Amino acid sequence: MKIKICLCSASAALLMGCSSTPIEHVYTLRPAETSSPTTQSDFSLASVTVSLTASGMDRPQWVLRDPHQELQILEQQRWMQPLGEEISQSLIDQLQPQLNQMPESAPYLRLVATPSSVPWQQLADARGPRLHLDVEVSRFDTWVSPQPRINDEIIWRLHCSGAQDASLSDRQGLKSYSRLALEKQGLSSYQVLAETHQQVLGEAAEEIAQAMREMSPHCLTRAP
Repeated sequence: MKIKICLCSASAALLMGCSSTPIEHVYTLRPAETSSPTTQSDFSLASVTVSLTASGMDRPQWVLRDPHQELQILEQQRWMQPLGEEISQSLIDQLQPQLNQMPESAPYLRLVATPSSVPWQQLADARGPRLHLDVEVSRFDTWVSPQPRINDEIIWRLHCSGAQDASLSDRQGLKSYSRLALEKQGLSSYQVLAETHQQVLGEAAEEIAQAMREMSPHCLTRAP
């Protein structure tokens, strides 16, 4: 697998038709708006760890695959922050509203950004059983040609400390998402690709929240 760094240097500008001062485009995976939880219970999501293990992807520059499976690093197409942090914040932003829909006896997510935001972690008070969430993004592939598309793979695991039944204390899932990035009027291919990745993270958040709803009845016994 080869990696190419795509940029327009001053010496190449005349040959390649690039501007001597290339414009940098910045994108985010975070949704535009999120809501805040309105309920709280003794049952808390104690820790969240999100890791990006896809090789060569954890950088602020966009990394594309070309039709020959070579990786291209685009210096002028960037994320707001290194990709691992973007994914962490997007997943948490999209998980938060899912938990707002849960009953008072269900988990309550309370997370804040820390200086080192990967992994994310917020310790809950120790009044009762707690859920621990681990998420691994093992693929985060993006193609622009011959047709814009993505392929993401997300692995997650929930563990409940203090569950009544140890056999019900773990839940995990693995899902691959392969999507075409359909054109939208007024948006560039890169904007649509970023939105498509964001939608996939939202679907993963829905799946995790559903697992939390199903696990919550087995995690409500207070810890000693």
